[in-house]
Amino acid sequence: MVQIGAPALGEDFHDRTRELETLKKRILSTSILLTAPRRFGKTSLLRKFEKQMKEERYNVIYLDVMHVYSPERFVHELALAAYDEASIRDKFLQNIKEIFKKLAGALNIEGSVPGASIKLELSRILESEVNEKTWQDHGREIIKSITASSEKTPVIIILDELPEAVANMSREDRDALGFLQWFRSIRQSIDNIRFIVAGSTSFENVVKSISKRGSYINDLHRIDLSGFSYDDAMEFLKKAFKDEELPFSEDVGRRILELVGEPYVPYFLAVFVGLISEELREVSEPDAILNSLEELYWSKLLGNEGSRYFQDYWDRLRIYYSEYLTPVREILNEASKSDEGIRVDTAKEIFIKYTELSSEEVNDKFNVIIKDLENDFYLQRRGEYLVFQSKLMKDWWRLNHG
Repeated sequence: MVQIGAPALGEDFHDRTRELETLKKRILSTSILLTAPRRFGKTSLLRKFEKQMKEERYNVIYLDVMHVYSPERFVHELALAAYDEASIRDKFLQNIKEIFKKLAGALNIEGSVPGASIKLELSRILESEVNEKTWQDHGREIIKSITASSEKTPVIIILDELPEAVANMSREDRDALGFLQWFRSIRQSIDNIRFIVAGSTSFENVVKSISKRGSYINDLHRIDLSGFSYDDAMEFLKKAFKDEELPFSEDVGRRILELVGEPYVPYFLAVFVGLISEELREVSEPDAILNSLEELYWSKLLGNEGSRYFQDYWDRLRIYYSEYLTPVREILNEASKSDEGIRVDTAKEIFIKYTELSSEEVNDKFNVIIKDLENDFYLQRRGEYLVFQSKLMKDWWRLNHG
């Protein structure tokens, strides 16, 4: 069955052998920054990595922090994620009872207190004890408790969408700079722990917007996740068609990849196959599918029926670019009109037309916005031009928003 939207796990996960081996090799010696545009399969890769490392008896804690808006909430969520890790749960609870005396009094771990009740009590105590004044000390002690609870080291903590969380802290004025300083200190001073920081938002841009320099994350080894190669994309399609019991041919695969265009993003390939399955389930010959692909691409995938698959991209523009939405839309409109895109200086002129910033502020803000549009899978620089990263995204924008 084609997996759409949710992370692909188990047999649904398509081979990322090279990336998995790189993660496994690097994580034993250093913490990692994993970057990828949205929908490139980052979370699926991380969950597969988590599974493989656990099979090798490493303790891995996975935490999605996209909707965390404060350092104290980060500490709260991390402690609960550690509790959820069954292999260290009992030792972890024993260790943090030394930090939170109320926990020692409230919980009878050796007794018959149900697991859910323990977690609720832990959450309640964290809520009352971890605050703006205490989160740094409590957070450090919680991380020490995590490492002390594991027999095999390093302990690996995966922080999915941490750049988004830090950006949230900055927008909410919740000590984002203090968090960056604390998190770097944790990585440098606590042994036997490694972090994978993963994000679709540029962490470098987030950090520079807060501190004007990127040194708070320069110790992280950067790994960039790209789309599928042509051969991997073709293998993905073959497997997906087989799973959906659809007739497949090399011509069908080639035409799908021509329509979608590079980079071959797992999410959009899965979406397209899902729509083909819905519309052509009774078809028995590959040529019948081949002859229908163009119509399905424009009317279903890019049309009203497929709009839900692009909603996240549009929502991010409305929410995160709201102050500059008018110039951003005009830049995207111009870039969508041709394969060569829009000149960078022309895009900057459009931006200036709608802003009242100083020359220095214009340059800084324009560069940040363009970098964000790159990370959000809209544009990329190609010499003196800004072009859409994907033919599919360009077609969708031109058809629905241009």
